[in-house]
Amino acid sequence: NKSIISMKKLFLFLAAVVFIQLFSQSAYAQLTGTKNIPGDYPTLTAAISDLNTVGVGAGGVILNVIAGNSQSVPAGGYSITATGTVANQIVIQGNGNIVTAASTLTAGALNDGIFKIIGADYITITGFDMRENAANTTTTAGSNNMTEWGVAILYATTTNGAQNVTISGNTITLNRTYQNTFGIYSNSTHTATAVTSSATATGANGGNHNLSITGNNISNVNNGITVVGPTAAADQNTMITIGGSALLGNTITNYGTTGTFSGYVNVSGTVNGILVRNTRSFEISYNTVTSSAGGTTSGTLR
Repeated sequence: NKSIISMKKLFLFLAAVVFIQLFSQSAYAQLTGTKNIPGDYPTLTAAISDLNTVGVGAGGVILNVIAGNSQSVPAGGYSITATGTVANQIVIQGNGNIVTAASTLTAGALNDGIFKIIGADYITITGFDMRENAANTTTTAGSNNMTEWGVAILYATTTNGAQNVTISGNTITLNRTYQNTFGIYSNSTHTATAVTSSATATGANGGNHNLSITGNNISNVNNGITVVGPTAAADQNTMITIGGSALLGNTITNYGTTGTFSGYVNVSGTVNGILVRNTRSFEISYNTVTSSAGGTTSGTLR
């Protein structure tokens, strides 16, 4: 009898070990295939959080926000830090859904966005309608509660930039009465948090190389598209495409308020529809750029 009881205990123990192993593998499996929101995840916030935790597996992943499911952005923005590869890419598909900035932003912060890609590679963000929150109205830089970036592409460390990123087919609408608004912003000369302190990326992997910005509609911003590469000639961005064909051009409208925006590193004091600096091998073509009607109150409009 004792032998039978011992065998039962051993069996139960082994079954428990197998269950724990299977559960752990399931809970921490890398993301692959199409993950629907809602469905596989209740919100895009939950999906991106899991992606950042477990990463992407073989064949890549599509985070698919099913049409008709507007999303609320977490304070500061969706931060994407998980990295893909050429074989295992990460696509975040909006299907026309509205994503609205948080109304609980840190007062005076200068690095709030809708999406922030931080040192992540092979990321595509497409099909979203990104909007500032109407409750955000304090535009004085030192106490602002506004959203600075529709999409920001930034490095994780000075030697780990965000590469092979595609921002395509989105609508971005912020509030140009706030001077620090950028539709799409890529800068390799400051960290993701200290935007006014110079800290340039270095080396072959520091810059935000192979960046494609196509087919976006950007409006109601002070600056449309800004791309700043590392400062050293040998480290500068390469292979930047903004537009590129009649079907892929970006449309930037109602931009420009003032050139007196905060001191983002290596961003000139002029107001720009499209600004590219410290970059080699780039193409800017087939874009439509229309400034605000009489809206630039100071500085130079370009």
